[in-house]
Amino acid sequence: MAGSGGELSDVPHPPFLFAGIRCALEMMLVASLILLLGLPAQNPIVLAVVVLLAFVAMVVVLFWCLNQQMDRWIKHARGKPTVQ
Repeated sequence: MAGSGGELSDVPHPPFLFAGIRCALEMMLVASLILLLGLPAQNPIVLAVVVLLAFVAMVVVLFWCLNQQMDRWIKHARGKPTVQ
């Protein structure tokens, strides 16, 4: 077990900080674009749909970023380069 741990340390770990910041910025961008386009709505039902759409879009971006990070960690576990 000690030998296999040394092999994995040769490959750099996937970055956490930059991936988290990028995900947060993408989530804010998606939500703000949807809200900027939909918030002038006067009807409360349309307003609720716009807010719900922004929330769902943020969740989709979050899981997309999580999927990318998991792929990078799988590559790291296999000993492949993780930086693109």
